Amino acid sequence: MNFKQLGINESILRALNEMGYTNPTTLQQKAIAPIKAGKDLLCCANEGLGKTTAFAVPMLEKMGKPEFLEDRPIKSIVLAPNRQSAMQIYGNICQYGRYMGRVAAVIYSGVSDIPQIEAINRGADILVATPLRLIEFLDKKLVKLDKVECFVICDADKMLERGLLNDIKNIKFKLPKRHQTLLFTENLSSEIRAFAQKMLYRPFRIDMSVKKHRTAIAHVKLANREQKPIRKQKSVQKREITKPEIRKISRINDEFRMDISTPRTAKLSDETVARIRAKVQAKLKEREEAHRKANKTSNTIKKAEENKKQPVRRYNRTRGRGNRKQITKE
Repeated sequence: MNFKQLGINESILRALNEMGYTNPTTLQQKAIAPIKAGKDLLCCANEGLGKTTAFAVPMLEKMGKPEFLEDRPIKSIVLAPNRQSAMQIYGNICQYGRYMGRVAAVIYSGVSDIPQIEAINRGADILVATPLRLIEFLDKKLVKLDKVECFVICDADKMLERGLLNDIKNIKFKLPKRHQTLLFTENLSSEIRAFAQKMLYRPFRIDMSVKKHRTAIAHVKLANREQKPIRKQKSVQKREITKPEIRKISRINDEFRMDISTPRTAKLSDETVARIRAKVQAKLKEREEAHRKANKTSNTIKKAEENKKQPVRRYNRTRGRGNRKQITKE
């Protein structure tokens, strides 16, 4: 399919042929017809698929050629997220409409507003703008939007990153009730879907994002992975270590700790083994002596505490002074 089969004006076809555009992309084939019919559009597509051509060509064709001495109010607004994309869209629109007689203007922040105001006052059918600059011009009453027929929002995901969605809503409230809205984005997040529901009325949907195909491939891989049998891991039974084995292990560790000069991987001679055994036996004797002394001291402490406990003495008093009887209670 070529652009001529889509029913595009000959003057626009001439400009497209000079630019080397003969066959439309799949996105352009799907988008041009509903835009010409006046429907709102929600398009999710990545870069490099010809989104600017998809909305600029039918927008120019709907305007047609201007009549002699006709008023040139702004009929279309294209919002871009930054200065670079605004300049790129403006250049493409100027090339597409060079033989249609339609004029475009661009406004963006960061530069002097005097040449931008002069371009609007000379007459501009299409205004390409960044949201903040357009709101600034609206507050100063330098731009009138009462004749706008088409409202285009480019790269809504980038607008979301910059926090410009509320500014776009404020711009839409100042447009006439009957107008066409076209929204282009690279991904459909929950915030952009909620934004599109408020901005669009029964839109024609086009989804050509690469992310959708990647998720489908991921689901296929996951399904194939689930079909493969899962190997059961062999259960390893842990053997409980007895007390004599613990004592043996501790003695071996003591042997190597006492003789630091010999590495653990080295083979010991008979003399070193005998020396280590003598050290181990001496160490065990010291431990036994220490335990015996500790038990002896604990026994002496217990006896001393028992000796400290004295019997409680009470006296039974009678009416007479000298009649006191001592009573002991063990």
